[in-house]
Amino acid sequence: MTALSASAQNHFIGLKGGYNRTGVSGDEGYFRNKGWKSGFSAGLSYEYRFNKRFQFGADVLYQGRGFRSELVFEDNRNLTGNPVAATIHFHYLAVPLKAGIRHGYRAFGFANIGVVPALLATSTLSTAAHEHNGTKLPAKTEPYDLARVFDIGGMIEVGGGYSLSPRCGLTASASYQQTFTPFNTTTYFPAMTHRVINASVGISYALRK
Repeated sequence: MTALSASAQNHFIGLKGGYNRTGVSGDEGYFRNKGWKSGFSAGLSYEYRFNKRFQFGADVLYQGRGFRSELVFEDNRNLTGNPVAATIHFHYLAVPLKAGIRHGYRAFGFANIGVVPALLATSTLSTAAHEHNGTKLPAKTEPYDLARVFDIGGMIEVGGGYSLSPRCGLTASASYQQTFTPFNTTTYFPAMTHRVINASVGISYALRK
């Protein structure tokens, strides 16, 4: 058996999806006690194998991000009142571009580094029921319109897989992503950036010329 029919099967396409834990880095500001939020990612994958050891990949993914926090309201430029439980949700179209090394044939491992440009589709702010200035306010979700449309960050990824046949394989990976650009557009809130920890599984299939 030749190694994936030589260059005729260096191009692989597939599907992947997984579980995210997302949070933020940055000053406290109006958001106190910031915590991690669960989410998911899913989409298409592409991989080009230059040879048995080096590879390049690109994914097109829906990626849910966000964080949990306590939001403190402002009154005459002072932070007043009891903190309100809040969650900010971000929905991105992300395109991870990565390169790395691969070891093994039927059972294999890999490691990648790359960049992740992303476009924001929607973002929302959810707050729990609370009382403000003597008025009881219900829980609500509203658009969060202080988020940048474009985001870019760096990533590292490690994983492994198993070749079911010369053309089809399964993979599992874990990655960490840190964005370079603040997601908020205004100085009303301090600059904050996304952190994403992801665990994914996928299936890939070799293309023929």
